[in-house]
Amino acid sequence: PGAAAGVPGGQVARADGLPTAPPPGPAGFVSSGGMPLGVGQNPIVSRVYVDVPGLPPNAVRGKVLGPKGSYVRHIEAESGVRLQLIQGLPETPPADGSVPQEVLIIEITAQSQERLDHAKGLAESLVSSVKQRVASGQHTHSCPGRGG
Repeated sequence: PGAAAGVPGGQVARADGLPTAPPPGPAGFVSSGGMPLGVGQNPIVSRVYVDVPGLPPNAVRGKVLGPKGSYVRHIEAESGVRLQLIQGLPETPPADGSVPQEVLIIEITAQSQERLDHAKGLAESLVSSVKQRVASGQHTHSCPGRGG
């Protein structure tokens, strides 16, 4: 079993079953997860908004990244997409008419709707988990990957 059956592009499967990625073509870019994106195709972009009441975006960033970025890297490797954490205004303005506060946004760039949908589901699950941990008091104001 040298080459994996059903692995796209003739890629060789790693010991953990994930395909290894060939180097990107001149038109491509590579995500931090090492999967090629953008080779001759227009990428699809979507966003998941991470609004955790009571915590500013910079305090939420470490909880979403995970220890040494492991949560983001897992989503990238699992779905073959590229994630970026950015700050911006929420998708919808506050219902009470107050000035909107910046939130953390997970921006997902994918080469197919299937990959995008998979990554978006994983990102939404991660956001839900972060919100539950914060609501139950299992958080500090330091980055979890740095001792907090």
